[in-house]
Amino acid sequence: MSDRGARIVWMLVLCIGLTSVYSQDYYSHVRPIIIENCFPCHASGGIGLIPLTTYAEVSSYAAMIAQVTQERYMPPWLPESTSKELVSERVLDDEDLILLNDWLKNGLKIGQPQIQMDSMTLAAAHDQKEQDLIVLPVSNGFEHYGVYYEQYQNFLLSYDTDYDVYIDSIALVPGDSSIVRSVRVATIKDTMAPIALDEWDPREGYYHFGSVGIDTESSIWYTWQPDQEGRISPPGTSWVLKKGHRLLVHIVYGPSLKAKSDSTHLILRRGPRTSQTLCTEKIIDRSDLLSDPFPIPSGKTAILYAVDTLSERKVLRSIYIHGQLYSRKWEVFIKSANGEAIELLKILDYDLHRNEEYHLRQPLTLEAGATIHVRAHYDNTEKNPYSPSNGKGDLLHGYGMFKEIFTVEFGLICD
Repeated sequence: MSDRGARIVWMLVLCIGLTSVYSQDYYSHVRPIIIENCFPCHASGGIGLIPLTTYAEVSSYAAMIAQVTQERYMPPWLPESTSKELVSERVLDDEDLILLNDWLKNGLKIGQPQIQMDSMTLAAAHDQKEQDLIVLPVSNGFEHYGVYYEQYQNFLLSYDTDYDVYIDSIALVPGDSSIVRSVRVATIKDTMAPIALDEWDPREGYYHFGSVGIDTESSIWYTWQPDQEGRISPPGTSWVLKKGHRLLVHIVYGPSLKAKSDSTHLILRRGPRTSQTLCTEKIIDRSDLLSDPFPIPSGKTAILYAVDTLSERKVLRSIYIHGQLYSRKWEVFIKSANGEAIELLKILDYDLHRNEEYHLRQPLTLEAGATIHVRAHYDNTEKNPYSPSNGKGDLLHGYGMFKEIFTVEFGLICD
């Protein structure tokens, strides 16, 4: 190729590159990133304080968006990239970060709007007979105090059954999406304890920091986050609400500058009886610790390590870490019966306020003899940014703002 020909080729390459940069616009490039990674938290009325629903809103905060995404502060996602592949990973790749930054530097072009199909709730997405749906009011006008800190409230649902009910789809509809931050649904058999706690609390439901405050059969029967719509059970499986059991719902309400009212609903869809069910099990807890450090002295840190050997085959589908304000790092990994090591979940900056259930993209079958390992770092010093005690006083085990727990619960597919 002649020098002139080479120059022409390079000029074409340069022009194509410049065109790709300067043609970036809101509707074609930026809005899809916002919808996939920032909704519905930053939708109008969502839990995010800053709405990002229009060009005017996104362009107004473009500099801030570029900064918090470059710093990996947003979108919120705690697991490290070395974790097992998980569902709904909210992680921007390098191309997305470059695009957002270039869009900011090159004039915040708007582009042409595209037709978008609105998402549908689970109940509307499936044309089902009314008798297949169980609509359960969770909170009937619960009053959220106008305070700038989180509130934790538990609600015992009135639905009871004298036979096993198989559920193939679940959706949660928040009454006020600007304050409902996360939800955990537990199953219980003995209802005396929550009823007593409900009578103690003058408001609807009862308060308990970080949990339902009592022993449950399954503390993560179902979980919900703001970026989640309805959930459908995998083919051949279902949730089961067992005979004589009730649902106990734990709602984390985000801060609000003024008092608000919430009327959240849980929608269950009956399905056929299945041979496999979605169950949960507390495989790792304090009893599995190789050395129990509690109480952790004031001004000290501790590394907790636990191992459990499976006595039977299990099929893992999700992981939920029960940590509070003093646990800072978590690692969960597997050693198979043949010695293969598999990292399931690694979180180096744990934050209770952003905790959620992590679903494996593909279920993982573990044979009997495999071992589950959990390593956690606890910080009872003034350097812990989340410590309510500022490192003063010994740290005890238990539920409560000034205590800490050590439990990892796994979602399973059970025969």
